[in-house]
Amino acid sequence: MDELFTPEQAAAILQVSPKTLKDWLRAGKLPGCKIGRFWRVKPADLDAFIQASRLRHTREERVDPRQDC
Repeated sequence: MDELFTPEQAAAILQVSPKTLKDWLRAGKLPGCKIGRFWRVKPADLDAFIQASRLRHTREERVDPRQDC
């Protein structure tokens, strides 16, 4: 069986508050599953979230509107 992170563990990895992480889970920004009333996050989903975030920031840096000044 795959390891699952609690929201507190995942939040510590991302260095955000557990509340922020739970908000992302509820909004669907971060994939997760509910087991009973408790959220869990797969390590692979957390890694994919981190990679997607890095790609977004890289694209934003390349398309910096301030460069046109």
